[in-house]
Formats: sequence, C-alpha cells, structure tokens
Amino acid sequence: MAQQAKSQQVLPRREQELFKSICKHYENKAHKKGLKIADQILKVFPENGETLCMKGMLLYSLEPEDNKAAAEDMIKKGLAYNMKSYTSWHVLGLYHRAEKEYTQAIKCYRNAVRQSNDPTSVAQIKRDLGLLQVHTRDLAGFAVTRKEILTEYPSNLQNWIMYVVAEHMNGQISHALNVLDKYLEILTRPKEPQYEYSEQLLYKLTLLEEAGLYNNALDFVEANQNMIVDKLGVRQLKARLFLHTNKKMAEEIYRGLIETNTENCDYHQGLLASLSLDTAPAQPEQLAEYESKITALYVSLRNNYPKSHQCVLQQLLRVRANADFRNLLDSFLRTLLHKGSPTMYVVVKPLEKDKAKATVLEELVASYLQSVEQTGSLPGAAADSLLEAPSSVLWLLILLAHHHSANGRQETALALVERALAHTPTSLEATMCKARILRRSGDAERAAETFDQVRRMDLADRYINTRCTKYLMRANKPDQAAATINLFLKDSTDTIATMTEMQCMWFETELGKAYARMGDHARALKRLTIAAKHFEDFQEDQLDFHYYCFRKMTLNAYVQLLRNADNAYNHKFYRIAALSLAKEYLLLHDNPSLKAAPVAKKDDKEKKAAKQAAAKSKAPTDPDPDGRLLLQAADPLAEAAKYLRQLNEHHSTSLEVHLVGTDVYLRQAKYLLALRSVMRAVRAAGAEHPEVHLRIVQFCNAVTSKRAELPASVTAVIDGALPQLLPAGKTAVQVNDTFLAAHIASPLHVAAAARAAKVLGQSEADIAKILAHLEAVQLPKDEYADLQTYVDNASALAALKPEAGASFKARCAAAFPQSTFFNPPQPAKADAPAAN
Repeated sequence: MAQQAKSQQVLPRREQELFKSICKHYENKAHKKGLKIADQILKVFPENGETLCMKGMLLYSLEPEDNKAAAEDMIKKGLAYNMKSYTSWHVLGLYHRAEKEYTQAIKCYRNAVRQSNDPTSVAQIKRDLGLLQVHTRDLAGFAVTRKEILTEYPSNLQNWIMYVVAEHMNGQISHALNVLDKYLEILTRPKEPQYEYSEQLLYKLTLLEEAGLYNNALDFVEANQNMIVDKLGVRQLKARLFLHTNKKMAEEIYRGLIETNTENCDYHQGLLASLSLDTAPAQPEQLAEYESKITALYVSLRNNYPKSHQCVLQQLLRVRANADFRNLLDSFLRTLLHKGSPTMYVVVKPLEKDKAKATVLEELVASYLQSVEQTGSLPGAAADSLLEAPSSVLWLLILLAHHHSANGRQETALALVERALAHTPTSLEATMCKARILRRSGDAERAAETFDQVRRMDLADRYINTRCTKYLMRANKPDQAAATINLFLKDSTDTIATMTEMQCMWFETELGKAYARMGDHARALKRLTIAAKHFEDFQEDQLDFHYYCFRKMTLNAYVQLLRNADNAYNHKFYRIAALSLAKEYLLLHDNPSLKAAPVAKKDDKEKKAAKQAAAKSKAPTDPDPDGRLLLQAADPLAEAAKYLRQLNEHHSTSLEVHLVGTDVYLRQAKYLLALRSVMRAVRAAGAEHPEVHLRIVQFCNAVTSKRAELPASVTAVIDGALPQLLPAGKTAVQVNDTFLAAHIASPLHVAAAARAAKVLGQSEADIAKILAHLEAVQLPKDEYADLQTYVDNASALAALKPEAGASFKARCAAAFPQSTFFNPPQPAKADAPAAN
C-alpha cells in the first residue's frame, strides 16, 4: 500500500496540467470548478497528496464553517501521503492562516521552503512567510526573509523597499539607510515631481530624523525639495529638524506655519520650543521672566492675528492667575460675548484644569451677568456705549452653568440653566446644557427626555440625534435609542446589526452597559464582546495592507499603520468594553444563578427585522445572537482574566483596571498577579484611597489565611513587597484602625473602613462602632463629582448591613436631590373615578 501511495505522487503530464488549472481556479476563487477537476484527478489517483490538499482547501474556501473539519482532515491526509511536497505544506499553511493560527502557518511555510526546489515557488512562499512575520511582529524574521528575497531577486525594485522597511521596523535604522541609499542610486530620478518618488524621499527623511542625523536630513531636504510633492509636510519636517540644530530657523518656519493656520496647537508648541519657552521653569524666581517672555510673544502674535483664539489661550494656559491673567481673560471673554458665540465654554474649557484660573473665570462671568442684568452693559463700560445684545444674558447663563456643572455643582448649574430657558425657551444650547446637567446629577431619565426635546427642535441635526441616542441608552431605553439612531441610517431593517457592521463602538459599549443595568446579562455580554472584538478585527485588517502599501509606495503611512495597530488597545473604547466585560464575568462568578436567568425575548417586529437583515446580509449567521452561550461560560474568571491581560498591558495607569484585577485574581487565588494589581493601584491613587485601602486589606487577609498552602517562592515575593503595603510590625486590623482615625471626617473613607473590618472578620459590634462614625459625618452639599462612588458605597453598605445601607442612602438623598438612585421617582397616582 505504501508503495502504491508513493507511486501516485508523481502525476502524468495530462493530470499535471489539470492540477495547474486547479491552482488557477483557486486563485480566481472559482472553487466549484476546481473541485470538479480535483475529483476528476482523484478518481484515477485517489492517494495523490497534493490534489487531496488542494481539494481540502477548495472545500474550506467554499464553506468555511460547514466544511472546516472535513477540509482539515483532507489536507492533513494529503500531507501524510506526500510529506516532501512543498505544495502540500504550503496549502496547510494557507489553511492555518485562514484559521488565524499564524504560528502554525509560519511553521508550514518554513517546511514548504525547505522542501521546494522551484525558485518561483520558493519566492511566493517566502512572500507569504514574510507577510505573516510582519503581521505577528516577528520583525527579526521578517528582515531575514526579505533579505533572502532581495538576494534572489535584486532586479525587482519593490524588494529593495520592502527590505528597507523590514530593517527599519526591526530597529536597524542605519542599515536601512544604507540599503535605501543604494536603492535610490540605481533608481532613475524623474524630471518632474512624482508621487512615488516623493514618498521614497520623505521616507528617507523619516529614517534620518529617527536616527538623529538632523544635519544630514536638512542637507537632503535642500537637495531634493523640488522633487517632494508634500510641501506642507516638508515645512513641518524642516521645522522639527531645525529644533535640534538651529532654533532661530525653526522659529522662522513655525511663525510661517502659524500664519497659514493660527489655531494649530502643534505649531504654537513648536514655536514655543524654538524659543525655549515650551516648559515653565522649576524655580519660582524665574517664573516672572518666563511669563514676561510669553506675554511679549503673544502680544505680538495677537497684533498680527487679532481673530485667533489660540493666540490668547496659549498665553492664558502658561501664565499664573494674577492681575495680568485676569485682564487678558476679561478682554478675551468680552470679545467672545460681543460675537455672540454659543461655544464660549468650549473655548475656555482648558482653563478649568487650574482651580485658581477657574475661580477667576467664574468671578468674571458672574460679574458680567450681574451687570448686564442690572444695567444692560458689561462692567466698566462707558456711559455712552451701546447696550449688550439681549442674547448676552443667555450666553452668560449657559457659560456659568457649564462651569458649575464641570466642577460638580449641579444644583447651582441647574438653577442657572433654568434661568437661561426662562429667558429663551427655544434655545438648543440651553436645553442641551440642561440635559447634560441632569445626567451628571444622576437623573438619566429626565436627561434623556430633555435631550429628546432638543432633537425634536432640529430633526436634521445628526450630532443632536447621536447624542440623544446615547442619552436614551443611559436611561436604559435601548429600543427607543435604536429607533432614534435609525432615523439617520439608510434602508436599515436591523439597527443593531447595521451599527455593528459599521464598528460603531460608542453605540456597542453604551448598549452593552444599558443591558447590564437592566439585568439582561446575556445581551450585555454579547454587545460588549462585539465591541472588544472590533479591536481584534483592526489587527486582522492589517493583512489587507501589508502589500497594498508597498504597491502604492505609501511608506510613511504604512509605518504609521503598524505603530497605530500596536497601540490600538490603548483606545478608551477598548478599556470601557473590556472593563465592563471583566465586571460582568466577575458578577457571573459571584452569582452563578444568573446563568439560569431568562434572556429577554424579541417581539415579532424585532424577529421580522432580524430575519430581513439576515436575508440581505452576506455575512454568516451568528450562532449566538442573544449571548446565551456567553452567559453559560464554564469559567467566568478565566474569561475576565483574558481581558485583564490586555488591560494591564495597555492601560497600566488606570486605577479601575487594577481594582477589578485585584478582585479577579484574588478569587482565582493567583496571589502574585493580585499583588501586582494592588501595587499598581497604590501607585495610581495612593494607599489612602478608600478603594485601594480596601483591596490592600483584602489581599493581606487572603494571603494570611492561605499562607500555609503557598509555595515558598510565592511567599518570598509577597514578604518582600508587604512592607510597602503594611507598615512594619502592624497587622491589617491596626492599619484599618489608623486609616479610620486619619479620615474620620470622610464618609467614603469611613465606609471603606467598615467594609474592610468585615473582610478581616471583626465582630458585628466593631463594625457597628465604625458605622456609627458614618452617622456623624456630614455629607457634601451640591458636590456631584463623586456621585457614582456614593452610589457604589450605598450598595456595598446595604450588603454589609441593611439598616446602615438604608440610613446612608436616606442621608445621600438629601445631599443629592436630583439622583434617581437615592430619590426614586414616585409613580403617578391614578385619577379618582368620576362620580356618577
């Protein structure tokens, strides 16, 4: 039998031609035709390995989901018949690549190269190998592969460029420059500027800049400036280069760039760097001189560009909140007010980061409002000057409301915006401001209703429609939100499917969190998983660009693409989706009964819409559209840990990531990972933060109780780190007592101390004693910045001791009167029946 199988591996000439046609049909995606020919060969040579492999690949390409198992078996069977066939290894590599098993695919490609004697085939396989190497960021291997291809085919100019990029991405910039210089020498220099040649010149400049060869880069720019198409890019590049060699020239170029675009912050930052004014001095005695130079610079710029906002803001952001600051801000605000600008707050919002500057802003706007309401003019206006426009009161009220809302004073902000609406009931800006204030106040229902009023005032505004959709989802109205966003979708029968296809992540994350709040955890997991998966799709989408960018010669854009892809998980939407998923799986672990919770059923209208959308769509049918399978996860903690790995790598400064990480790793009994999360939480917010203190106590208590079961190597690491968490010689109970004494006036710290006492197993009497302090602590008034923290603590205290939770919630109801969590809306009373 073995001899018979061996004899079938070399096909006669006729069958060889048929086999070549199979390969062509595969490349042209004529899979059914290829299958017919494969069957024709296999009738005569049923054990021909290469034909079996190709048939398996054709089957897989025809129906990947249905034929996966059969195709894989057929390909491996064909390979077993002919282990020395490079074609069989190549096909198996293609199969693994299609299944996104890139490590296995690379191994198969390497075997295919070793088995092949055909130079043309080797080159194709190596191109496929290099594609996966750069995709998986095996940059050293990618450079080696591209060097081999260049050595074998030096006449192909594209091979030179690909090798240069490979060495660049591998960190060998000097070598990449040498190869690129050789390439440019053999390249025919065009007589007129051409895009591809221009891109190659710009790419060399990028390499010179990254190598720190600034003078060489400047010389190269001067010699080739006329051949570069991107004139603005050249000016920006020269300015950056001159910052390292000749700041006077950099200043001249940046001044010219500011003339072209006065609102570009990068140009202002570059100008300040050229004058050595980009960073304030650390010594207080030098601040006055620094501020005088900043002032002189921007006074001259404002004389040249009187309408520029940045020429004012850049100075306001860099000087102290003194009399000069106040005078400049006063003048700037008056100018904005005279223009009747609805976006006044957006312009001055950066000043809110400095409390002293925010106070000056508040004082000035309040004085304007008082003066305009009383006299019709701004403070200090001449007696014969014109009165302010009636709309000035509206803009000032809105600006002041935004300011108070941003600083957590929602009651004050709400009163101001109500005055604005009394002044102009049809103002879109005032109504949107009210909706935002209500949302921050914890009344998502009224916020959504208010924003829906705004939407009805202007049905053609896409931005307002989008914001209204988000507010509706935050009010737990996903169906109404979907209907609202669908107004701006073209011929969409299934809104959610359409938004998913467009990778609209804000919609997916908000929808997932809405379902989670509503208790529909299956759909919450589904929507949030899809949002997180978009980032995996971003990584896979690179495959379409690895060769495309070289064909189009967009080299700088390609390098930027690779670097952006490496940082894709840094995006806030991934953090939101992954953190929400980790919390959902943590909840699922703590409450296994949720797995049996019924999933909300779709009504007939939703089913019909989903059916129509599936009929129109070419995408495969989702086997788990409602997330039922996700809800039945065998190990929820493992699922949560999967997302935490990416979060720890790309969001290592986020406190919430480390708090959730501690909770997950302690439940998994992975104490070293829990220690890492606790240590990072301490670095992010300090050991005195209430939630961080609670995690420290939880970790120390868990380690103490399980110490006898831990390996010596683990306890050694923990013992080395514990002094950074617990002072020497103190127990967790003593640390908790010290923490309580130091923060006895803070309700959040007292609540954390009570929860920590429960973790430490202290008596009910001790916990009651701590909670008694909570009754004596005064809660903040009109300070909504920590509203969500108070909500979380109220829930935690209710679980700790119901009467303490009820008491705390009642007191919070007075402190946060707008919050529907603390002040649930009362159901409307039914009208009394009419008397007969």
